[in-house]
Parts: sequence; structure tokens; C-alpha cells
Amino acid sequence: KATRHIKCCVTLCKLQAAEGRRLLCEHPSSATSWTSTHLKELCQRPRGSTVRADQCAFSLTSTKDGITGPAFKPTRFASNRQLVLEELGLRCSCDHSHVHLYERKRAAAARYPDGPCRAICRGVKKQVREDMMSSISSKRFGKKQLNAMFAPAKRVWPDHWKEDTQHD
Repeated sequence: KATRHIKCCVTLCKLQAAEGRRLLCEHPSSATSWTSTHLKELCQRPRGSTVRADQCAFSLTSTKDGITGPAFKPTRFASNRQLVLEELGLRCSCDHSHVHLYERKRAAAARYPDGPCRAICRGVKKQVREDMMSSISSKRFGKKQLNAMFAPAKRVWPDHWKEDTQHD
């Protein structure tokens, strides 16, 4: 069953890549699926690559005997977008001890802390910006104009919205 699942996931990733879309796969770093021909083939495609991350670097914690501490959980990510992988490639700083993830605690660890989610968002934002800048003709827009297009928007509320939200 696991092999069929990996093959299905890789097929979906190939379809995404063939359409020029972004893809991101995640699995424990020690999983044997990374040595499967399906995943190896995916990672060897143009722009395909992997990076290892240690979840403790993203603030994953676990509790054992009433003591909460960082949980190591090495994880591998595969993507066809390098800037996403660069954001995800955090490794353990080795300046702390780890709390072991026991079987019953692994389900809780399957839920990502905010760190990896934010790293994915940062990487996607950077990659979209990079992709857009490389696809827009430099004859139409200068670098200054392109940077202005991607600058964070200032939140401006219309006056009538302010009135609607004020209560006596």
C-alpha cells in the first residue's frame, strides 16, 4: 500500500510540474520512500531538489515525564522551487537536548508548528516574486517599478468601514 501511495503522490507531482506549477512533498528524513525509484526520479527532474530540516529548529516540542523540550524529528522536503527549499532547510543548532517522540506522541508531532508553515509561505512568496520578475519584460518595467509592485500593501480602511465597526 505504501508503494502505491508514493507512486500516486509522485504522479500528481509530475502532473503539477508538467503544467509549470509548484510542488512540495514532505516525509520523515529516514523513510525508505526517499530511496524509491519514484521519488528519486521526481527529485532528478529539472529544478527538482530536496532539503533536510530538523523540526526542533522550527520549535517542535514534545513532553516526556512532565518535561517539555525540543523534538528533533528530521524531515525531508522535495520541491521544484529552490527558494521554498532554502526557507525550509533549517537544521538543529545542537545547543539543546531533545525530548524523544514516542509512538503515541508522534500523532501530535504530525501537526506542524507555525515555523515550517511560515517558512513555506515565505519561500512561496519569494519564489512567486522571483518567477514574476524573470517573466516580465525588463523593457516595460524597471527593477524599481517591479519592487514597488511586490511591496507589502498598506492596509487602508474606507471611512464607512470604520463607522460600521464603531459601537456605542
